[in-house]
Amino acid sequence: MKIAVIDVNDLKYNESEMVHPNFTQEKISDILSDYITLKEVSNENEMMEAIVDEIVGNENEYPIHTATTKNVYDDLYLTCHISPSKEMYDELKSKSIKFNGIASYLTDVGLRIYGKAVLFKLDTKNDANKLKSITMEEITDIFINRFIHKGVILNTNGSIDEFKFIFNPVDWISPSEINKYKYHEVEILGKVFMLFIDTTATTVNDVANKICSQSLKGRVIIGMRDQYSDMNDTEVRYEDIDIDTFKKVITLCSDPMQARSLVDGEDTSGQVVNGKRMYNNFHKILKNRLSSS
Repeated sequence: MKIAVIDVNDLKYNESEMVHPNFTQEKISDILSDYITLKEVSNENEMMEAIVDEIVGNENEYPIHTATTKNVYDDLYLTCHISPSKEMYDELKSKSIKFNGIASYLTDVGLRIYGKAVLFKLDTKNDANKLKSITMEEITDIFINRFIHKGVILNTNGSIDEFKFIFNPVDWISPSEINKYKYHEVEILGKVFMLFIDTTATTVNDVANKICSQSLKGRVIIGMRDQYSDMNDTEVRYEDIDIDTFKKVITLCSDPMQARSLVDGEDTSGQVVNGKRMYNNFHKILKNRLSSS
C-alpha cells in the first residue's frame, strides 16, 4: 500500500492566478510530482512510523494534526502534519522549518503548514477504517478540487446542466447580468444549497420547486457548501454537486416520508464509538437514505 509524502514547497496562488487554465490535470500533475513521493508501507503501524519519521524525525517536540482532506462515500483522505499554534510560527521559522504550500491547501485547519506532510487514504466502509493505496491521479484530482468546484443549472424545460466555478457559484456571470439573480439558501442533509434565481423569467421551474418551499420561476444556478461551524466561522467550504448527485437529492426531496434534515445516527462524523472513529458524509448519507426508502 502506498502513502504520499509531501515535501516542503513554496506553492501559493494569489487571486489573479486562481483561474481555470492553471488547474488542468497536466499542470497540477507536473507541479505535484516535484514535491510528492509515494512510499510503500505494509500496514498501519508501518504507516505511523513513516509519518513520525517524515514529519518530526528524531525530535518529537511538536504535536501532529490529522486533517480531513476529502471524504466522499467510503473513501477518506487524511493529511498528517505539524500542528503549531499561531504563537509557534516564529519558533518554526527560527529552526528553519520550511513552508509547505501544497499541504496548506490540502488541510482543514485554515493555517499555514510547515515541514513535511503525509497524505493517506482509508476505506471507511462498515466503519473498518482500513488503509488503502493512494495514487498520484487521486492526489491531483483532490488538489484541483480545492479550487475548482462543480455546480448545477436547473433549466425551466426540466434539463440539468453542470458547470464549474472557483470563487462562488456565479463568478462566471457578467456583472451586467448578475443583478437579475436573487439568492436563497436551502439546507438538505446538513449541507447548504446556494440557489441563484433568475428574477426576470416567468416560466415556472418545476425541478427547482422540488427542493424549495417557494414557487420559483426561471433558471436556477446551484452550488453546495458546508454549514458554518459557529458564529465566527466565515470561511466558505464548497463541495461538488454534480448532475447525478443532484438527481438523488431530487428523489429524496420528492419523497414526503424523507426528512431533509439529519436524523439520529447520521450526524456521527468524527465521533469515537467503541474505540473507533466514525466517518459519515453527505454522499454516504444520501445513498443510505435512498437505499432504505
